[in-house]
Amino acid sequence: MSVDELHHRLNTSQNRLAASWEVFDLCMRAVDAMTWDEGVDHVQALVAADRCASGRQLLSAAGVATGVGPLPSPEVCEELLGHARAVLDAAAREVVEPSQIVALHAAADHAAAAVIALRGGICRKGT
Repeated sequence: MSVDELHHRLNTSQNRLAASWEVFDLCMRAVDAMTWDEGVDHVQALVAADRCASGRQLLSAAGVATGVGPLPSPEVCEELLGHARAVLDAAAREVVEPSQIVALHAAADHAAAAVIALRGGICRKGT
Protein backbone atom coordinates (compact mmCIF):
# COMPACT_ATOMS: atom_id res chain seq x y z
CA MET A 1 0.00 0.00 0.00
CA SER A 2 1.32 3.44 -0.86
CA VAL A 3 1.23 6.53 1.32
CA ASP A 4 -1.36 8.00 -1.06
CA GLU A 5 -3.57 4.93 -0.56
CA LEU A 6 -3.20 5.33 3.18
CA HIS A 7 -4.33 8.97 2.93
CA HIS A 8 -7.29 7.77 0.86
CA ARG A 9 -8.21 5.17 3.48
CA LEU A 10 -8.07 7.86 6.17
CA ASN A 11 -10.78 9.69 4.22
CA THR A 12 -13.01 6.60 3.92
CA SER A 13 -15.42 6.33 6.84
CA GLN A 14 -15.40 2.54 7.06
CA ASN A 15 -11.57 2.34 6.95
CA ARG A 16 -10.47 5.41 8.85
CA LEU A 17 -9.79 3.84 12.24
CA ALA A 18 -7.85 0.94 10.73
CA ALA A 19 -5.95 3.44 8.57
CA SER A 20 -5.17 5.54 11.65
CA TRP A 21 -3.83 2.43 13.37
CA GLU A 22 -1.64 1.79 10.32
CA VAL A 23 -0.36 5.39 10.39
CA PHE A 24 0.67 5.01 14.03
CA ASP A 25 2.32 1.66 13.31
CA LEU A 26 4.14 2.84 10.20
CA CYS A 27 5.38 6.06 11.75
CA MET A 28 6.46 4.28 14.92
CA ARG A 29 8.58 1.89 12.86
CA ALA A 30 9.98 4.74 10.75
CA VAL A 31 10.94 6.81 13.80
CA ASP A 32 12.44 3.76 15.53
CA ALA A 33 14.62 3.18 12.47
CA MET A 34 16.03 6.71 12.56
CA THR A 35 16.22 7.30 16.32
CA TRP A 36 19.98 6.87 16.58
CA ASP A 37 20.89 8.52 13.26
CA GLU A 38 23.39 11.35 13.43
CA GLY A 39 21.76 14.75 13.85
CA VAL A 40 18.55 13.36 15.35
CA ASP A 41 17.47 14.45 18.83
CA HIS A 42 17.24 10.99 20.34
CA VAL A 43 14.92 12.00 23.16
CA GLN A 44 12.44 13.64 20.78
CA ALA A 45 12.61 10.62 18.49
CA LEU A 46 11.86 8.31 21.41
CA VAL A 47 8.95 10.55 22.43
CA ALA A 48 7.55 10.45 18.89
CA ALA A 49 7.83 6.65 18.76
CA ASP A 50 6.23 6.32 22.20
CA ARG A 51 3.30 8.58 21.23
CA CYS A 52 2.78 6.49 18.08
CA ALA A 53 2.80 3.29 20.13
CA SER A 54 0.33 4.78 22.62
CA GLY A 55 -2.01 5.94 19.86
CA ARG A 56 -1.82 2.56 18.17
CA GLN A 57 -2.65 0.81 21.43
CA LEU A 58 -5.81 2.90 21.86
CA LEU A 59 -6.92 1.68 18.42
CA SER A 60 -5.70 -1.89 18.89
CA ALA A 61 -8.96 -3.47 17.76
CA ALA A 62 -8.99 -1.37 14.58
CA GLY A 63 -6.05 -2.55 12.53
CA VAL A 64 -3.23 -4.82 11.57
CA ALA A 65 -0.03 -3.85 9.82
CA THR A 66 -0.30 -4.23 6.06
CA GLY A 67 3.00 -2.67 5.13
CA VAL A 68 3.65 0.45 3.12
CA GLY A 69 6.67 0.06 0.86
CA PRO A 70 9.83 1.58 2.29
CA LEU A 71 9.58 3.44 5.58
CA PRO A 72 8.52 7.05 5.03
CA SER A 73 10.58 10.14 5.77
CA PRO A 74 9.96 12.12 8.95
CA GLU A 75 8.13 14.76 6.90
CA VAL A 76 5.77 12.15 5.46
CA CYS A 77 5.17 10.77 8.96
CA GLU A 78 4.38 14.29 10.15
CA GLU A 79 1.86 14.67 7.31
CA LEU A 80 0.25 11.27 7.92
CA LEU A 81 0.00 11.81 11.67
CA GLY A 82 -1.55 15.24 11.15
CA HIS A 83 -4.14 13.70 8.84
CA ALA A 84 -4.83 10.88 11.31
CA ARG A 85 -5.23 13.41 14.11
CA ALA A 86 -7.93 15.28 12.20
CA VAL A 87 -9.68 12.02 11.30
CA LEU A 88 -9.65 10.78 14.90
CA ASP A 89 -11.01 14.07 16.25
CA ALA A 90 -13.81 13.96 13.68
CA ALA A 91 -14.57 10.32 14.52
CA ALA A 92 -14.77 11.20 18.22
CA ARG A 93 -17.47 13.76 17.45
CA GLU A 94 -19.57 11.10 15.69
CA VAL A 95 -19.65 8.36 18.33
CA VAL A 96 -21.92 8.37 21.37
CA GLU A 97 -20.15 5.88 23.66
CA PRO A 98 -18.20 7.97 26.23
CA SER A 99 -15.28 5.54 26.39
CA GLN A 100 -14.93 5.65 22.59
CA ILE A 101 -15.03 9.43 22.60
CA VAL A 102 -12.25 9.56 25.19
CA ALA A 103 -10.13 6.94 23.39
CA LEU A 104 -10.44 8.66 20.00
CA HIS A 105 -9.60 12.10 21.39
CA ALA A 106 -6.68 10.60 23.32
CA ALA A 107 -5.40 8.90 20.15
CA ALA A 108 -5.69 12.23 18.31
CA ASP A 109 -3.70 13.88 21.11
CA HIS A 110 -0.99 11.21 20.76
CA ALA A 111 -0.80 11.92 17.03
CA ALA A 112 -0.43 15.64 17.75
CA ALA A 113 2.29 14.99 20.34
CA ALA A 114 4.16 12.76 17.88
CA VAL A 115 4.06 15.55 15.28
CA ILE A 116 5.47 18.02 17.80
CA ALA A 117 8.27 15.61 18.72
CA LEU A 118 9.03 14.97 15.04
CA ARG A 119 9.27 18.70 14.39
CA GLY A 120 11.49 19.18 17.40
CA GLY A 121 13.87 16.33 16.89
CA ILE A 122 13.78 14.78 13.45
CA CYS A 123 12.23 17.04 10.81
CA ARG A 124 15.15 19.33 10.21
CA LYS A 125 14.24 22.06 7.78
CA GLY A 126 16.91 22.77 5.21
CA THR A 127 19.06 19.69 5.89
